[in-house]
Amino acid sequence: DGAVRFGAAMALGQLGAREASDDLHRTRREDEGNARAGAAIALGRLGAREAIDDLHRTLREDADGFTRRAAAVALGALDAREAIAHLQRTLREDAAEDVRRQAAEVLGVLGAREAIADLQRTLREDKHESVREAAAVALGNLGALEAIADLRQTLRADGDPRVRAAAAQALWQIADTPEAGAFEPILGRRNREAP
Repeated sequence: DGAVRFGAAMALGQLGAREASDDLHRTRREDEGNARAGAAIALGRLGAREAIDDLHRTLREDADGFTRRAAAVALGALDAREAIAHLQRTLREDAAEDVRRQAAEVLGVLGAREAIADLQRTLREDKHESVREAAAVALGNLGALEAIADLRQTLRADGDPRVRAAAAQALWQIADTPEAGAFEPILGRRNREAP
């Protein structure tokens, strides 16, 4: 049963059962979607960097959206900066909302400044609120000064309150960066002293 195999793979990752890596690799390549997804996440938790190339392939080619999303999670857990181009392509092209959202989150966590333009486009154009929200959060995490105009427009005009809140938080984070001093007239002055 796929749900049981998913749970078992996740448990191995939680327990840090590095000796199970070979079985997890096999499951990730050969089993059904839920089990493949669990194995991918577990490999990420175990720090199995040898899985990065397979996870790239999974992110790009797997028919199952849940498994592609799990591959993105694993690449983030592995701090796989070499996956940034794959994650950018996923953000731009994947049909599944959850997969694009996860790609945006991981790009922010990886500090992928080279993805700022893709994240801005996603913030402006993606039809799914959760993806736009993740793009705003990632832009804030990246301290993306170049995204200020897009974030301000999102704050004013996006129809979803969670997306507007994420844009406001991102602007706050950007204003806290040393580089933001020149942008105070745009961002608005902030009282940096504690009350």
